[in-house]
Amino acid sequence: MLKELRATTFLQLIQQTQLGEALQGSGPYTVFAPTDDAIDRLPKWAQRKLLQDSEMLAQMLVYHITVGKVTSKDMKNELRIPTLYHGRPVTVRLYPDKVSSTISQRSYL
Repeated sequence: MLKELRATTFLQLIQQTQLGEALQGSGPYTVFAPTDDAIDRLPKWAQRKLLQDSEMLAQMLVYHITVGKVTSKDMKNELRIPTLYHGRPVTVRLYPDKVSSTISQRSYL
């Protein structure tokens, strides 16, 4: 599914950190995967820093994952959903004029 959504970079990073193996046994999980375009828009220095610091990379990845099944029907503007990153929530923001949503940003750098 991540390939269909053009989120292959996120999938590769999950595999690189071996989080994929950890997430296979239990679940379900909902992944708020940034698109490849969103990751490409990160400054190059930030991309390099994430790739060089496996702990920071893992933190960024689990901040995009929540336990349980969250569907588009569950999404509401300003909905706060706890993540695997120490339960810190993401905030959903819906845009009525677009077929998209964003999840609140968190600084890792």
